[in-house]
Amino acid sequence: MAKTEKELIIGEVEEIFNKSASVVFTDYRGLSNAQLTRLRNDLRVKSVYYKVVKNTLAVRAARSTHTEGLEELLKGPMAFAYSYEGVTSAPKYLMEHLKKAGIEMSVVGGMYEGKGVSADIIKEIASIPSKEVLLSRILGGILGPLYGLVGVLEAIAKKKTESAA
Repeated sequence: MAKTEKELIIGEVEEIFNKSASVVFTDYRGLSNAQLTRLRNDLRVKSVYYKVVKNTLAVRAARSTHTEGLEELLKGPMAFAYSYEGVTSAPKYLMEHLKKAGIEMSVVGGMYEGKGVSADIIKEIASIPSKEVLLSRILGGILGPLYGLVGVLEAIAKKKTESAA
C-alpha cells in the first residue's frame, strides 16, 4: 500500500473518530464475504457503515485524534461500525442485525464520547431506546395526567348538567 493511500485511509478514519458519536469494534473472523456484504448493505440502509481497516492505520488515526483507550482494543482482525446519526445508531443496528441474521461475531469494544469503552458498555448503549421512543415516552408522561384531568372535569360537568335537568 502506497504512503499516500495510507494517509488517505488515516484521514478517513480520523474523520470517523471525530464525527461519530459512537463506534463499535468487532472481530470479523469467521464471516464469509457474502455475510460481510449483507451486513454492510443492511446497515447502510439504517445510515450505519461497516469498515475494515488495518489496525496500524486505525491506531495512528486514534493517536492523531487524541482518542484515549483505543490502542488496547485494536488488536487482531478488526472492523468497526459507525454512524453520524446518533449515539445509539451503530451499536443498536449492528446488534439487531447480528441477532436477526444469527451471526456469531464478537464485539470487542468501541468508542463513546472520544474514549475507548468495553464491549459491555457498547451493549448497554445498544439497549437504549431510540430518541423517538424516548421523546414519545416523555410526551406520554406529560400528556397522561392532562388527559386524566380533562376526563375528571368532563365527568363533573356531565354530572352537573344531569342533576340540573
